Amino acid sequence: MAQPASIDGMMLWVGIGKVYTLSQHRLAGIYAPANGEFASPVFALPAGATPGRPGIFLNAAARWHGLLETGACDEGCNAYIFAELTDAVTGAVLPGYGRERFSTLTDVDGTALELRWAKVPSDGAGAASSAAANATGSVRLRLFFRDATIYSVRIGDSE
Repeated sequence: MAQPASIDGMMLWVGIGKVYTLSQHRLAGIYAPANGEFASPVFALPAGATPGRPGIFLNAAARWHGLLETGACDEGCNAYIFAELTDAVTGAVLPGYGRERFSTLTDVDGTALELRWAKVPSDGAGAASSAAANATGSVRLRLFFRDATIYSVRIGDSE
């Protein structure tokens, strides 16, 4: 097979009677057919991070495959990605950024999927706001996923 050509963000290969394409941004990823989990290296939240929307984006695919031929369902009917932010030193989940508050990504496929958490009720809003404001280089992102591929994590702008 010849070297690929790059056209409009896609890699294009020509083989024996066939043409293959793949997004330039998806040459490698982490896939888990069942329950998978990993943590990122330490990073700082971008300036302008707001409670519930810290400016973190995924290039990922978690697509449902539908029912099996028998009519039963396996992990192909429940592809998902969810996340939490933790303190890099203690490992404690930041208030308001636990997986129980995360807006789960299901049946998605995109290069700029924004990670969002539900707002903390008014009695605890200050905790989430201060956690986002004070997280300067001491957070980790923990991702939990099933029947999904994580290609990359981007901090900052969606583009």
